[in-house]
Amino acid sequence: MNYQGIVLFNNVDHFDKAINNYEDNDAKIIEFDIEEISNSQQLHFELKSRLYLPSYYNNTFESLLECMLEYEIDEDGLVLIFEQMDKLPFKNLYSLLDVFATVAKAKQEEGLKFVVLAQVDNAYFKLYKPLNTPDFICWNEKEKK
Repeated sequence: MNYQGIVLFNNVDHFDKAINNYEDNDAKIIEFDIEEISNSQQLHFELKSRLYLPSYYNNTFESLLECMLEYEIDEDGLVLIFEQMDKLPFKNLYSLLDVFATVAKAKQEEGLKFVVLAQVDNAYFKLYKPLNTPDFICWNEKEKK
């Protein structure tokens, strides 16, 4: 399993196996609890605190993109984990995925691994508006649609 970008999962067992695979490969893993996030303010608070974003991060997706493009990733890579990601309000979800797909592309060009494992409860989840970098989001190999 060698992904770059955002990988979607519906099946929790497949999701857990992917997490274990990255843990076994010494990637830095940061988990986010969507249950604790009910609005944009809480989402940005969680991103800032868990990712240790700099003081100039101003709680916008544009600022998140800037900070993540500068984010230092070691050779083992960075994996962000979101369970039940589709519980986020669509506007926040779309903006967050768009930022992460853009960052994945940039990090790949730098030779760095950046992965977002996103479990969604809706087995038919899809974005109705394409991301700016659509090649960096996909369903996992066992659940490809």
